[in-house]
Amino acid sequence: MRIRSIFDRRILMIAISWFLTSSLSIAQNAGDNIFDNSYLHQIKISTSTPFESLEFGGDYFLADIEIDGVSIDSVAIKPKGFISILVSDQTPLRIDFNRYIDNLEYDGIKKINLSNNLDDEYLQRENLAYLLDRRAGYAGPRTAFAEVIYNDVFVGLYGLGEHVDKTFLSHYFADDKGDLYKGTIDPIEFDVDVKRGTIDNYSEYINSANASNFSEYVHFRNYLKYMALQMLISDWDPILTIGIIIISIMNPKAIS
Repeated sequence: MRIRSIFDRRILMIAISWFLTSSLSIAQNAGDNIFDNSYLHQIKISTSTPFESLEFGGDYFLADIEIDGVSIDSVAIKPKGFISILVSDQTPLRIDFNRYIDNLEYDGIKKINLSNNLDDEYLQRENLAYLLDRRAGYAGPRTAFAEVIYNDVFVGLYGLGEHVDKTFLSHYFADDKGDLYKGTIDPIEFDVDVKRGTIDNYSEYINSANASNFSEYVHFRNYLKYMALQMLISDWDPILTIGIIIISIMNPKAIS
């Protein structure tokens, strides 16, 4: 009986220690709660903008939201995506917490993306792809899932994704001082939207990089590993975009 009593006390101490450690680890980093993939999140949106009116290229509009029971007023929401919005009634969304109110955020995060997981019956492609990115050592956005209720109407189960911005850079890198660009593409040309930094470094990259010095501007081993991973998961969207960037580096007139 004494042995069992000592054993039980040790088990109790281990359990208490685990609980305290787990409790202290919660929300240590920005986004730990909102991107907790162990449960289904719930996002309620209240706005005067009808869901049926949302369309490709739409601008931000004002809304009040509730995330997992926490109310946040005066956030900005806009439709996002390209093909995913053009061919689906389940409009993908972006939520910007601090567009209308400076420094407003949720769980340390300023923007989140709600994806409709187009043509993904099991809603796992984006989730698994970004997980593989992170396992391979890349800064892959964190993901979770959320049911979205828009003006008291359930509009779908969405993929909840981390937005690539200054907060993202701070989470994955030593600092957030690097340049951040987003490629934009249409049937005529490829363009770059400067999200952080200046266009000067990118212009130097475009004007100076060529086949003989490409490795001076790109971590070539990581680049090849990234490309291999994208082909493994059959994600051709970034491959096509990167291909256009490379073409523009080698021959700026090739896409004009």
